[in-house]
Amino acid sequence: MSPELKAALEAWLKDATSARPSSDVMQFGLCSYVAWRASNYEKRELRDMLVEEFGEDNYCFPFGEGAYSEDGRNYQQHKNPRRLAWVRAKLEEAA
Repeated sequence: MSPELKAALEAWLKDATSARPSSDVMQFGLCSYVAWRASNYEKRELRDMLVEEFGEDNYCFPFGEGAYSEDGRNYQQHKNPRRLAWVRAKLEEAA
């Protein structure tokens, strides 16, 4: 994992687990958050990681398409336990 992607994932996790998360992290998924804060290289790197782990057909909604839509409507994107666990695991692997 590049240092830039690691920094973006760390920023997302810090924001997602803070007492007052930003509206960006509450309303949008991980990819959108990283896309706003990283270069095209890191966006591709994240996409490649998701494709590798979840497959070409599932990388857009690796933590559940229904959950993504429902969480977004309720401003709960940052609370998806599968997303949080995945980010924590990737950061641990990169440590």
